[in-house]
Amino acid sequence: MSSSSPSHFPAVERLVTQVAAAFEPHAEVEAVALDGSLATGSADSSSDADFGVYLSSSPAPERECEIRSRIQPTLPIVLGAGIFKTHDILITPGGLRADISYYLAPAAEEAIHGALIQPSPALVRTSDLCALIRDSRILFDRTGWLKKMQEITSGPYPEALRTSIMARHWQMLAHPVSSFQQQMCISAARGDLPGWRYYSDLFITSYFQIVFAANRVLNSNRKRLMEIARRSCAVLPANFEEIEQFILSPPGVRSNEIAGRLVNGLRELME
Repeated sequence: MSSSSPSHFPAVERLVTQVAAAFEPHAEVEAVALDGSLATGSADSSSDADFGVYLSSSPAPERECEIRSRIQPTLPIVLGAGIFKTHDILITPGGLRADISYYLAPAAEEAIHGALIQPSPALVRTSDLCALIRDSRILFDRTGWLKKMQEITSGPYPEALRTSIMARHWQMLAHPVSSFQQQMCISAARGDLPGWRYYSDLFITSYFQIVFAANRVLNSNRKRLMEIARRSCAVLPANFEEIEQFILSPPGVRSNEIAGRLVNGLRELME
């Protein structure tokens, strides 16, 4: 968790106050937090604001409409799945964009328990949520639940979680038939650019999941992955810098060759 405050972004600070004040009066809201680079102090002038709203329970439809009607006048929500569904997007009059993500607190606690206390192979992807909560800046915490979750997520990285994440994502990268690399080859041969982009994004995600798990690093950020890996990981594949070439390469033989070398480079971390 970070104590740093984005005080050099006054518009963000005003929005932080608005968001916390808008959700605090509603009994269903357990906690509100500022997430992402603005919470960790790594933001720049182009960074969006990210908020997490944790709910003790899902409100009934009529209650949801009531809460929406009370929040809408104070928060410039322009697009979203609806309060307490998945997420909303805000755009302030000054042009600042913010994402609000909604989580059920009991489900989040179960996910953290399944990742860090009794690691389960079925919950290997919950390490992202652990890092998100650990690094968030608490804005409102009705019962102290979020502070408790931060204390848990700040503990040691479980070896069972590391093993589970690496094994699962290695299969996705290296399986001779069903790997993302094979699916990229098929998509490229068909001239299916959207399909290739889809599988290449999954390839990149799995690649970094292994890199971070091998180094026992919890990371929730989906951006600046190379920068974060260089800064936080003690051991990187010898050919790590080739991931940038892969990201910039169009579909074809060259990108497939780079992908193959990247997978081979990960083998040293798997041993």
